Amino acid sequence: MEQAMNDIIKNYEKNQITEILKTSKITDFNPGDTVKVNIKIKEGDKERVQAFQGICIAKKNNGLSSSFSVRKISSGEGVERVFPLYSNIIESIERVKTGDVRRAKLYYLRNLSGKKARIAERTDGRSYNDAQFESQPEITEPEVVAEPVAEAAPTPEPVSEAVPETVTETPVETAQEKPKDNTAPEVEVVAEEADKK
Repeated sequence: MEQAMNDIIKNYEKNQITEILKTSKITDFNPGDTVKVNIKIKEGDKERVQAFQGICIAKKNNGLSSSFSVRKISSGEGVERVFPLYSNIIESIERVKTGDVRRAKLYYLRNLSGKKARIAERTDGRSYNDAQFESQPEITEPEVVAEPVAEAAPTPEPVSEAVPETVTETPVETAQEKPKDNTAPEVEVVAEEADKK
């Protein structure tokens, strides 16, 4: 019973994640990367997009309830914000810079300031290609492409029924038959001469 309930919940979460990924562009990122999160904000009847750019200091992967924390320095004060990874309020997540870190949680940045709080950029060829991680809805191609190929197949058939093929085969057979007829009398003549001697 519990196994069936777990399967139902997992399928529901997968469906919800695919629905959210159809509307938002989320690139793959890790802690230490500088990310730009574009958030939809409603003010009365109007809706606008506001960017929040900072260093990802933590990421929690937990299915539909996954989240990540972003920290930035604003007017000399550290500001942290926790975002749900799969949410309708997030329009897009862009990775601006790939950080070179060895930890999964970068909470030590809270105690640092100035140059000590900087994270080096990873430039050893291990950085990602953002185009391969963009979420794209699956597009099914129509099967109309197969129909023109079927129509193109009958056109070569009338061309293959040309007369020159039969003409080329006939002279070859007659040419082969004539030498055979000529060789047979020679053999008979040679045999008759041998009998006379």
